[in-house]
Amino acid sequence: MSRSDSPATPRPTQESFWVAGRRGLLLAAFLFTEAGFMIWILLGTLSVHIARDLTQVRSL
Repeated sequence: MSRSDSPATPRPTQESFWVAGRRGLLLAAFLFTEAGFMIWILLGTLSVHIARDLTQVRSL
């Protein structure tokens, strides 16, 4: 079978993304990722205050 005999593969479209998986699963994966990034950002901004509190407790 040569290359000219093989059927052409369809180009991926936006519709094929939604058909590839269950919408609930895709939504759950998106929310899981967003929650993880939200916690990561919050801990990064609060790390200065957390470190200050930990050094005060350690000095007692």
